[in-house]
Amino acid sequence: MSTNVGRKELLLRKDDYERQKNVPMGMQLGVSRETGQVAQNTTVHIRIAEAKNLPAKDISGTSDPFCILRVDNQEVARTATVWKNLAPFWGEDFTLHIPRGFHNISIYVYDEDLVGQDDVIGKLSLDHSTVTKSVKGVDGWFPLQPIVKDDEVQGDLEVQFRLFTQEEGQEFLQVQILQARGLAAKDTRGTSDPFVKFNFRGQTYKTEVMKKTLFPKWYQKFSIPLETALRENEMLDLVMWDWDRMSHNDFLGQARVCVGNLAPGAPRIAWYRLVARKSSPTLTSSSSQTSLDLGSVRVMVLVREDTILPSQYYKPLLELMTKSVQLPWVEYANVVTMFEEVAVADKTEMATIMIKLYLGQGKVVEFLDFLNQRDLATSEKA
Repeated sequence: MSTNVGRKELLLRKDDYERQKNVPMGMQLGVSRETGQVAQNTTVHIRIAEAKNLPAKDISGTSDPFCILRVDNQEVARTATVWKNLAPFWGEDFTLHIPRGFHNISIYVYDEDLVGQDDVIGKLSLDHSTVTKSVKGVDGWFPLQPIVKDDEVQGDLEVQFRLFTQEEGQEFLQVQILQARGLAAKDTRGTSDPFVKFNFRGQTYKTEVMKKTLFPKWYQKFSIPLETALRENEMLDLVMWDWDRMSHNDFLGQARVCVGNLAPGAPRIAWYRLVARKSSPTLTSSSSQTSLDLGSVRVMVLVREDTILPSQYYKPLLELMTKSVQLPWVEYANVVTMFEEVAVADKTEMATIMIKLYLGQGKVVEFLDFLNQRDLATSEKA
């Protein structure tokens, strides 16, 4: 059995992440470029420890399992392969720095094949609310679930809605399909041919097909005459498909939008996350139990979400910390000591933060002298 223990720190860099999501950085980070308001930064610590009771995928009666880690269906990391083992131990840690929030973290377990395509074993999917319910995160054994093709969706759809009335009194609902971003690749060449289709009051509407892209732009309008006023809570289901010439179209995701609360005149423009169809009813037969017996995986996920204020809000604290290291060390009466006591980060991470802070203020020498004074005073007291 392999005992490949490692730790990997992955930064989903702002420029790469924003380019992939195809949206201005200020909007993506939740920062207003005009006002410079708060931003959110998310750090996710994930440990993929081990698995047990995996099914045998090879004719030898074993499997060669490895894991793929995905955030919102974007692949971000891969573990090592443990050869010929149905109870593999990986012991790999990953730290993800995500410049915006996330919806879902998934771990896919595969059986590696040296010839041909890797076999799918199962997956574990944890949504944001599950991993943030406790400050300690989640840590334990979780059963692997089968992978359903229509559940493997990702991306967002931007739509504009407008309710208007013509001079003769006819009321219209205008739906403009603008663009999409970060779609799943359904074709072998790594792209898709997406189009959007929706039904409203018995009529079907469909956009053009955008060829070979995961970031389609349509800007296509549909003006729908309303014989009766919109009902409160009336919904519109927008379904995205990947067009295929030789086979059935592939499902890319759907967004359900309430149009019953639209106000006349002013348009509403928003991004909507694409989601999977509603899950089919849980099977209860003995055969279904066998098909779902895919083993379990032990993982730990800890999420830390920081709120970052504009720089002017930190000036009083920076001034206080700068003055603190210029004064003689006094036990229990220094802001640096207090910071160490209340900080949630580990000592190594805290030391890195402090060094960067004082480097930025040009006071790193004073900070190191302060630490030496404190260590000497502490050792003399002991």
